[in-house]
Amino acid sequence: MVSKDPTEGLTKHVDTSKKVDKIMAGHYVPAENEVLHGRYRITGKKLGMGTFGQVLEAYDETSSQGVAVKIIKNHSHFSVQAQTEIKILQYMHTSTHGDRCHIGTRSCHDVMTSGRLMRACHSVVRMVDHFTHKGHECLVFPLCSYNLYELLRSSQFKGVGLKLIRKFAKQIVESLEFLASINVIHCDLKPENIVIARPNRSNIKIIDFGSSCLSDKRVHTYIQSRFYRAPEILLGMKYTTAIDMWSVGCILVELHTGSPLFAGQDLPDQLRKIVQVLGMVPGHVVEQANPSVRCEYFAREQQHPGCTPTRNYTLRKKCPANDAPMSLESICTLGGRRLNKEPDHSSDDYAQFVDLVTRMLEIEYVCDIAYFPARRITPAMALRHPFFQDRPLPHTRGGGDKKRATKPADVSMTDDIHPTTTTEDDPCQEYTHRAKQRKLLVPPPHRDG
Repeated sequence: MVSKDPTEGLTKHVDTSKKVDKIMAGHYVPAENEVLHGRYRITGKKLGMGTFGQVLEAYDETSSQGVAVKIIKNHSHFSVQAQTEIKILQYMHTSTHGDRCHIGTRSCHDVMTSGRLMRACHSVVRMVDHFTHKGHECLVFPLCSYNLYELLRSSQFKGVGLKLIRKFAKQIVESLEFLASINVIHCDLKPENIVIARPNRSNIKIIDFGSSCLSDKRVHTYIQSRFYRAPEILLGMKYTTAIDMWSVGCILVELHTGSPLFAGQDLPDQLRKIVQVLGMVPGHVVEQANPSVRCEYFAREQQHPGCTPTRNYTLRKKCPANDAPMSLESICTLGGRRLNKEPDHSSDDYAQFVDLVTRMLEIEYVCDIAYFPARRITPAMALRHPFFQDRPLPHTRGGGDKKRATKPADVSMTDDIHPTTTTEDDPCQEYTHRAKQRKLLVPPPHRDG
C-alpha cells in the first residue's frame, strides 16, 4: 500500500551534474504569494525543475482551483522552444475540439473509435492558459498528482504489478494512437513525464511536450532521454512517431522491474546495452546510420584471407566478459523467479506482456530487420494485442479465468504495487539503487533529462 502522496517526505530528483548557480541561471524567482497574470497566486511549492525552467504550484483566483505553472527561463533558446510547445498544445486542443478530431479532410473517427478518442484526449495534458511574465514564458496546466518515477520510488523500486501496468499501458498506447493520428511525436516519453491524474487512481496523463514536433516538421535530431532513446535516434537516422513506441516499451519493463531496461552510462554504452538484449545491429542498417556515428560506434568485422567479404560490423565499445546476452523474458520475470508468485502473474500473463514489449522494441522475432522502426508495432495494432484483450497468445494454452477491468478510473491502484518488504534472497534488492543510476543520465542541451 502507498500513502495518498508517495512523494511526501522524499527529496525531488535534481540533476546533480551541474552546479547550483548554473542550474538557477535564468530562472524566475517569484516573491512570496506573488500573483502572475492577475490570477495565479504562487503557493511556494516547487513541483519540478529542469534545464527549461521550473514548475510551481499556484492557486487560480478566477477558477478557485489549484494549477501548475511552468515558468520558462528567460533565455532566447528556451523561449523559442516554449513557443513551439504552446503551438503543439494548441494544435492538439484544436484537433480535439468537441468530440471530433479533424486531420486534413479526415476525421479522427476514421482512425480511432469515439470512445478511444475521448479516453486518449483525457490522457494527454491540456494547457489552460499561457502568458509572458517579466520576460518569462509561462504555461498553465491542471494540477496533477505524482509521476510514475515517483510511484516507483515509493515502492523502493520493487516495481508495479502487471494488473496495474495493463491499466497504465492501455491509456498510454491510446494516447500514442491519438498523437500519431494528428502527426505529433512526443520525443521525450519517460516515467517522469507520465503523471497520475489523482492520488490512488490509475488515470494517467502524458505531460511535457517541450521537445515535441510534427512528424513532417522534425526540428531536433538530439532528442529523447537516453534510457528511452530509440536506436534510430542513437544512429542519427530519420525518425517517426515510432520512437515514442520504443520509449513506451522501455517504460513498461521499468515499471515492472523497478530498473531501467537500458541504463547506459553514455551513448556508446547505451547502444551496447541495447545490443546485449536486441542483438547486433545488422550491417545494412549500420550503413544507413549517420557517417560520424557509424565511425564512432562501429568497426567492420575483420575479414579472414580467402573468405567472402561481409557487411558485418562490431561495436567499438566491447561488452565486458560478464555481460552475457539477456532475454527480455528473463529480465521481466527476474530469471523466472517472479512467475506465478502473485495474482495476474501467470505464465500466460508474462507471455502476453513479453510479446507486447518485444513488438514495441522489435527484438528477435523479426531477426535482422529488428532495427527498422517501420516494423515496430503501431498503437492501433498494440491495442488489439492479447495483453489488452484478456485472451491468450496463439501459441499458449489458455488465458486468465476472470475479466479484467476496462475502466481504469474506477479501480484503485494501491493493491497492485509490489510489497516493499525485503529478505536476504529478495531478487529486487539490486534495483533499489535506481536513483543513483538515474544520475548517470546526461540530458540533451535543450531539455531536462
